Amino acid sequence: MNDLKYLFLGAVLFLYGNSNAQSEVIFSADSLYNLGNFAFNQEQYDEAIFYYEKAKLLDPWAEDISINLQLANEKLSTDIIELKPFFIASWWNKLANLMLPGAWKFSSILLLLALVVVLYLHYFRKRIKKRIHFLVIFGLILLLFLVSVFAGFTRVNHIFDSPIAIVFGEDQSLYEGPDTVSEEVKKLTGGNKVKILDEDGEWYKVSAVDSEQGWIKKQNVKLIKF
Repeated sequence: MNDLKYLFLGAVLFLYGNSNAQSEVIFSADSLYNLGNFAFNQEQYDEAIFYYEKAKLLDPWAEDISINLQLANEKLSTDIIELKPFFIASWWNKLANLMLPGAWKFSSILLLLALVVVLYLHYFRKRIKKRIHFLVIFGLILLLFLVSVFAGFTRVNHIFDSPIAIVFGEDQSLYEGPDTVSEEVKKLTGGNKVKILDEDGEWYKVSAVDSEQGWIKKQNVKLIKF
């Protein structure tokens, strides 16, 4: 079953023409998970978290990945408290993570065909005679089609355009501006997760998990996207 999921992913990589992603499709969630385990055993927790987060992009529901990621995060010497996302955003992300992009695309095509069939049966074959029945059926399928399309786009963005990065190194400085003469906002322990907001030359503007913002050198973070 896992092989089938990664076959879907490979097909999507090809269809979207992402050459960088194609070079990484040899990685599966299992191989990234094993790399994370190796780094964890070497006490390289920033590296371990990076690989666990990347594995989670491919298999968000894998319990072993989530457990080991939590264990690695507990090893960090940080007092940063992560703010939970708004419940609607959290619910939508869970829905999008149910399938890989290829599966969402396949379901969207099936639902589009179902819409065409319902229109044909109503207007040309007169099989759906009552207009209220037609509107209910058509509306329900249309809703599912739209959900499938947007969930697929969300899943693609999670894998290929995720703005999330992992801080590497001991303690990295977060500055108010994209230079070292700016005032230091705080220190970020290696392994902390940040969200990329902007960039300027060799700097990223990021938001830490507690929503505090600042600038950090690009060399001190790694993006988890494919």
